[in-house]
Amino acid sequence: MVAGLASQVFTLALFIFLAGEYAYRVITSGRQLDPMYAHLRGSKKFLGFLGALTAATLCILVRSVYRLIELSQGWEGQLICIFPRCDV
Repeated sequence: MVAGLASQVFTLALFIFLAGEYAYRVITSGRQLDPMYAHLRGSKKFLGFLGALTAATLCILVRSVYRLIELSQGWEGQLICIFPRCDV
């Protein structure tokens, strides 16, 4: 499980890096983007979608990192036994 979570954290971090690099290159390229879709890129729905996608990705990353740390301590570690269900 720890190896699976570690690979998930790695691939999600790689996705975030590549998506950020792509966004940076699009913003700084100076090329004219297709004017046919200019109304879409500036719409509130599209910007809301990008914001929601960013928030969801960061939440998944934070949860995965927390679970990775939690499970690396074992099934009776400090983080996994915060709630009263553990008899440690």
